[in-house]
Amino acid sequence: HRAAYRYNLGNSVYCPESMVGSVNSAMLTYFLVDHFRGEDITVVGSGIEQGELEKFVEPLETLDEVYEEIMDLLEDPRGRTSFDYSGSEYAIAVPEREEVDIVDMEDIFKIPHLPAKYYGGELRIKNTSPDATFIFAKQGVSYNNERDLLASGILQMILGTGISMKYGSGGGSHKLSSAVCQATDRKCSATGININYSDSGLFGYAVRGTGYEMRAAVEAANKVFKETLSDIKSSDVEAAKNKLKSAYGYYAENDANLMYEIGTKGRALDLNALFQSIDQISQQDVAKFADKVKASPSTASSAGNIMNTPVLQELE
Repeated sequence: HRAAYRYNLGNSVYCPESMVGSVNSAMLTYFLVDHFRGEDITVVGSGIEQGELEKFVEPLETLDEVYEEIMDLLEDPRGRTSFDYSGSEYAIAVPEREEVDIVDMEDIFKIPHLPAKYYGGELRIKNTSPDATFIFAKQGVSYNNERDLLASGILQMILGTGISMKYGSGGGSHKLSSAVCQATDRKCSATGININYSDSGLFGYAVRGTGYEMRAAVEAANKVFKETLSDIKSSDVEAAKNKLKSAYGYYAENDANLMYEIGTKGRALDLNALFQSIDQISQQDVAKFADKVKASPSTASSAGNIMNTPVLQELE
């Protein structure tokens, strides 16, 4: 993600080392009240009565009041060290005026509010592991574009999603894993990747294995990736549709996944409607999506023992 995006999705979920020791209470307070506002929070429940769920939601109604007052104090601290919003269970500490750096808090947090923009690039991280991981990606699709989302899912199934059975060999009908296993005597594995966000996505493949076999593994995977995107067969599309339906069926068996669907998309997952939509995706739809992927700038990232891992320019 750091290689593919510059901001937003390219940011780490962890505090960067350069900021350790530099984050102060005012910055954390601003971040809290600016991002965890009542209007930005979705509460989703499964197997719980509506009344019980509402009890958890009621305290969140005061968050916007907290936000407005905190903003006033951060912009013009008046020496108040703390204040308590009765009933809301929030106690916010505000620093003295002389402890506050003159910083435009609005500027600090502007970047996370921008739509994610895909750029492409390369990132290589060497470490002492004997193994290596390599990911090659192109710009994918947002989960808000249902037709392209399903087309991308079908194309991912054509490429293969790795081993589905415990202790499986990784061969069979999975194009990527079969090619990589054959090229490395089963010392490496591969899978198609299809990551979807609200305004962007990544589509490509990932390879994992022993460092000294990575060149053969990545070159085999890249060859299959290019050939598959350039020649979408109707028989592959029909077989991949069934695999995609099965994948969604397994996905829907997990309550956490159902909560994710409602929380991110605002609606429950309707498998029957979804299966009908999958059936309506044509070979031309998948080929059209594949053309978009091919035209996109490339991204590559590798980590581990990467001395024998190709660089991005070798794969273009």
